[in-house]
Amino acid sequence: SSDLIGEGLSFQNITRNYTQEGEKEMLNIKGFIFNETDEAIDIPSISVNVMDSNAISLKQSTHQIDKQTISPKEKISFSLFVDVPPAKAKYILLSFTK
Repeated sequence: SSDLIGEGLSFQNITRNYTQEGEKEMLNIKGFIFNETDEAIDIPSISVNVMDSNAISLKQSTHQIDKQTISPKEKISFSLFVDVPPAKAKYILLSFTK
């Protein structure tokens, strides 16, 4: 077994858009997590790092999705909300974390 968090899992079809949540504009990041392996995997937390055009981190946050485990070759959807000003956000880095 390996200590790489989220090994065998990949992000697919990631989209982002801004949505109004009350007074605030929130960045909504949606996509799928796909289990490329032949075994069930516990889904780690998703780390979101939003960066500006100079790749400087504006906001880092961690999200746990509702589902705990992903079956072999299964694809599940997720949707995250991050509080970041639209004018600034240029790059989004998604990774798995403990």
